[in-house]
Amino acid sequence: MEGRYKPTAVGSHVSGILIWFNYKYFFLTARHCLQKFRDDIGDEIQLNNFYNHSPYWINKSDSFSDSLLDFLYVRKIWFIGEIFKLRVFETAEGIDLEDLCLLEIYYPMQPVKNYVNLNNLNNVVKSKSEVNNSLMGFSGYPAEKNPYFWEDNDVVPITGTATHSTLFTRWYDYGINIGNSNCIQLLRPRRFDYSGMCGGTVFTINESEIKWAGMYISGSDDKARYIPSYLILDVILNYRESRSLTIDQDAEICGGANYVSNKEYRKAVQRMEKMFKSWI
Repeated sequence: MEGRYKPTAVGSHVSGILIWFNYKYFFLTARHCLQKFRDDIGDEIQLNNFYNHSPYWINKSDSFSDSLLDFLYVRKIWFIGEIFKLRVFETAEGIDLEDLCLLEIYYPMQPVKNYVNLNNLNNVVKSKSEVNNSLMGFSGYPAEKNPYFWEDNDVVPITGTATHSTLFTRWYDYGINIGNSNCIQLLRPRRFDYSGMCGGTVFTINESEIKWAGMYISGSDDKARYIPSYLILDVILNYRESRSLTIDQDAEICGGANYVSNKEYRKAVQRMEKMFKSWI
């Protein structure tokens, strides 16, 4: 309304990984962050009632400008976990291989600072040997560190016509990858509930570089499990082979980007990306 987004309800906490490739941004996260998709006996529940609706906040800066441009808008969900389960014969400890989805994002129309660039795979872990006994970290937005305040408070005071406020705190933890598994032994036991961190990024830490290593999925007091990047890279890059669900029905009805050729779209994005990089 008048250039501002005014939520009527806020629920749950979700972490994810912003990815850039082929002139598009995508949000990689765990499917169960969007909705419980298994019933009590393990059968799939169709996605229709979401925990978290579009739009999604993006860490454009350390604060929000109260503008519509502070948000990501989702066009489609691609269920890449289904293809992943069919193609990957390697087991991943404590992980439902279908619990993986890719959200196709409309171009943000703003500078974006933090993302995984899959146009250049030099900073991505591409083999199991790269994580063997490596020092690793993972990050996300746990609910306990990002509470909502519905009354006036001294932590993040409510101002103007706002009905509530929240912190915006990214949490990190570190450990050693156990052998060449998908499990990290934490350097110290976790000190609080990590609910909300699922979908967060996992990375290797070496003397000279940091590489994206996968997506955090679950854990215990002293361990963290993740889906390795070397296993999911192919299904991410070939996301169009998977089943999808349209989120923005208007985009499909009106044609959206289909009215612009791929060549014209890429040229326009190249111009904007060049302009945004000069601002950062």
